[in-house]
Amino acid sequence: MGFDFVSFFPRAVMQGIPLLFGSTGEILTEKSGNLNLGIPGIMYVGGISGVIGSFFYEQAAGGQLNGFLAIMIPILCSLLGSLLMGLLYCFLTVTLRANQNVTGLAMTTFGVGIGNFFGLLIFRLFRLLREVCRMNRCRIQYIEVQNFKLVVDQLLQTIPFLL
Repeated sequence: MGFDFVSFFPRAVMQGIPLLFGSTGEILTEKSGNLNLGIPGIMYVGGISGVIGSFFYEQAAGGQLNGFLAIMIPILCSLLGSLLMGLLYCFLTVTLRANQNVTGLAMTTFGVGIGNFFGLLIFRLFRLLREVCRMNRCRIQYIEVQNFKLVVDQLLQTIPFLL
């Protein structure tokens, strides 16, 4: 099995487009006099916010998903997560006059850590919900109250990842 050049270039372009958007935004930001090295962290938090919004919408809607809401809720959650990280960067660098390089790198590290933590949390929560529903032969949105303790226990087991 060799390297496939035909499928490599379209995938490289497809996966490079978000980086192109981020670098274009950074070019415009640098023209205003700010150096934001936290763009990857901001994008990471936006991405995981969209995944979380999609996950909770799927759990709430059950099997009857609205196509418009299935697209708009993750987009709005991504925008909200990125907006909050951008506001945090703006507050730290403009209002508190923190160093832009240090703040940007700290936000990148923070964003990647938050994204990995919540990504693992969502994965474990989905796996646990699937197991509970398999045992009870129920749908995911109809979890009984006594099984809620299992979900809380699983969430509390992931807290050591914060430390």
